[in-house]
Order: sequence, then C-alpha cells, then structure tokens
Amino acid sequence: MKGYSDLFSYNRKTIESNNVEMSKAVAKTEENKFPIDLQLFASKHIKTTRGEKLLKQISNVKLKNFVSQVFRKNAEIGDGGLADAIKEQIKTGKLVRNKDHIIKGRERLVNLGRILKNERLTKRERKIASKLYKEIDNALKEIK
Repeated sequence: MKGYSDLFSYNRKTIESNNVEMSKAVAKTEENKFPIDLQLFASKHIKTTRGEKLLKQISNVKLKNFVSQVFRKNAEIGDGGLADAIKEQIKTGKLVRNKDHIIKGRERLVNLGRILKNERLTKRERKIASKLYKEIDNALKEIK
C-alpha cells in the first residue's frame, strides 16, 4: 500500500516542519526572554471561518443557532455559507453535497425573519441578521 506510506510520510514531514518552526520560535524566545505568542503562531496555521467569526459577535441563542445552521466549517464552496451553496446549486444545476440548498434557503429566510421580528437583538446582532437575510434572499432571487 504505497499510497498510505506516502500519506504517512507527507504527514510526518508536515509535523516535523511545524515542530522545527516551533522549536525555532522557542529558541528565539529564550534568547530574547520574550514569551511566545501561541495565538499568533496558531493563527498562521489555523483558518477561522466567517461563521466562526460571526458566532463570536453574537450572544442571542436563536441567532447563534441560525448562524451555526447556515455556515459549515469544512465547506469547500465560497465562505461556507448557505448563500454561496445556493448560488453554486443554481450555477451548476446540481445539489451541493446531496442537499437542496434552495429549499433550505427558503426555510431559513422564514426562520431568520421570525428572529428579526421577535427576538431582542443588539444593534450588532440585528445588523448581522439583516445582512445574512439579504445575502440569502439575493441568492434565491438568482433562480430563473
């Protein structure tokens, strides 16, 4: 199984490369007597999604749940949001990951409309919710 050994070799090299980079950072820190900024180190290697960024700005439980439902961490299309999945489905005429995002978009707009109407949101949350509503609505308007 050459494929598995190649993959293992690649992963081992990647890990070794990151370990060497971290060791250099530690050595430099010890030299200069400054603490390592692990968050800065991690930020170079870990990408934060748009959904994760939005979740950090929201305290309303229903809006948080909504954002969690319309953004995917491991998405391969656009920013991982429902609007981009709808656009892709319209463009290709095929389901994205075997799901009909057009139907999901229509359902989520109703849900988000209720959140905007009934929930007590901060100005920031209301702005986020309104922007998401417009994005999904505009994506759905592309249906011919």
